[in-house]
Amino acid sequence: MDPIGRIIMGGFGLFVAWTVWRAWRSGVIYSRGFSFNVNERPVLYTLGLVIHIGIVVMCAAFAAGFSPNEVHQFVLWPPNIAH
Repeated sequence: MDPIGRIIMGGFGLFVAWTVWRAWRSGVIYSRGFSFNVNERPVLYTLGLVIHIGIVVMCAAFAAGFSPNEVHQFVLWPPNIAH
């Protein structure tokens, strides 16, 4: 990935990490106009946090210079488990 793309992915990853930190401290996660409170909807709150943490990890990998194919191969590791 070119340097500008890496900077953009790093910035986006930092923004999402900040939203995860804010949600963790407040107990409310905001996603696409909806809010999920840890006391009212704990499953949706946890699912939202897990998905956002996954986004942070992917953005960090892209900002570090990994290609989408390398990230995809890492997620599917070990690749020949069925053979």
